[in-house]
Order: sequence, then structure tokens, then C-alpha cells
Amino acid sequence: HPEPPPSPRAAGPWEHRGRDLDSPEEVFEMVTRQYAVVVQDDVLARYFTFGEGFMDWQALIGSVTDFWNHILLYAPDYPIDPIERHRFVHDQHPITSDALDRWLEIFHETVDTGWSGPNATRAKKRGTGMAWAMAQRLLGHGVWRPPERR
Repeated sequence: HPEPPPSPRAAGPWEHRGRDLDSPEEVFEMVTRQYAVVVQDDVLARYFTFGEGFMDWQALIGSVTDFWNHILLYAPDYPIDPIERHRFVHDQHPITSDALDRWLEIFHETVDTGWSGPNATRAKKRGTGMAWAMAQRLLGHGVWRPPERR
């Protein structure tokens, strides 16, 4: 497959890994790449910068990696409701439809520019589902839909 053109928001000179999201190391790399872009994004950065010393990036990357390992690699139970985990953020800075669109765009770009295979495809499908479920619970039913369903 030809590689897609680099994103103008890409945070690094990352190359396609030439494999699927098939190990904890690959999942960790995907999450790290995604959040390197998210934290610099004009729409999303505000959700991660509440004040000096607030964000524990190591804990966040670890927790998000654990979630995706559970989803993609069937790692043991993930005991946290990821949507409820975002309620605090939503209460501080209401999550918007634009923010969900941007997060999903960055997530898909991260996967597409780094990995290919069944788990990469499943990650994008599950990421879309997570964004939709978050919108339903935090924004209300019918407020947001994934771009491909509008």
C-alpha cells in the first residue's frame, strides 16, 4: 500500500511501522504518537492543559494504552469506564462536536500513517464507536455523529 501523505499536524517524522497493532509495544507507540499530536492541536489542547502540573502524562498514556491493549489484544479486564473518566474533563471544559471530530480525525490519521492490518482497522472502528458513545453520554443523544454517518 502506498503511504498516505504526512499530516500537516504530525508531531514527528514518524514512519509507517510496516505491521499491525499486534503487540503492547505497537499499541503504546500508537497512543504516544496520537497524544503528541492531540496536545498540540488548536481544538484539543485545552482539554489537556488545565494548569501547571495538572496532567500526569505518564499515567494518561499508560491508562489509554491499557484500554487499547484490552480492546485490540484482549488483555485482562480494563476496570475503568473510559467515558465516565472524561466526565471531569467535560465538566471543566465542555467537550464539543468539533472536539470529537478533531480527536477522531487525529486518531484515524495516527493509525493510518503508522499501521495496517486487522487490528488497525478494528482500532479505527472502535475509536469511532468510542467517540459516538462519549457524545451520547456527555453531549446527549443525536447531538453528534461520526462524519461518515452524517
